[in-house]
Amino acid sequence: MVIIKSFIVRPGVIITDLEETSVNPKKYFIDLDDKGELSKIADMLDPYYINGAILIQYCGEMILGFKHWDLVDQLWSYLIDMVDELLISGKSSTLFPDQPLKIEFVNRSSDSMLLRCDQDQWILPKIEFLSTLLKSGRYFFETLASLFIMNGNDYCNEVKKIDKIEKHLLKITKHD
Repeated sequence: MVIIKSFIVRPGVIITDLEETSVNPKKYFIDLDDKGELSKIADMLDPYYINGAILIQYCGEMILGFKHWDLVDQLWSYLIDMVDELLISGKSSTLFPDQPLKIEFVNRSSDSMLLRCDQDQWILPKIEFLSTLLKSGRYFFETLASLFIMNGNDYCNEVKKIDKIEKHLLKITKHD
């Protein structure tokens, strides 16, 4: 089972110990599901530089975690572009927005794909992973659009891109 969740770094918090972020995440991050807390801090966030983390787990194993925090809105955009490129060319890669950490997607078969991050790699169920990633990306951008009216169009454009990619993914799954 693939689980993907987004978190925003709490305003004013300085992260100096990556391991501590995993041990005590609530000290550093706000879950995107916590709409009440997000609405309280929305005016303290810079809508052009939103730090946060994307947690990706597969069968209980952490693939991306709090220690991989970065400019989360940009990272989401990069991941969505990676899905599009993977579906077209069979592979894709990018660096995290603000650190030299590489992430790669590679098709293995119609059923599976490889996700490589730094020196680690996982074989994942392709359709489940990509569908969950797109759904979670949509949720992220729709949530941000509701928080930041001035950037709403940018976030809506990301949602439109996700719509297009989901249609492409659906066509592929019908042909398999």
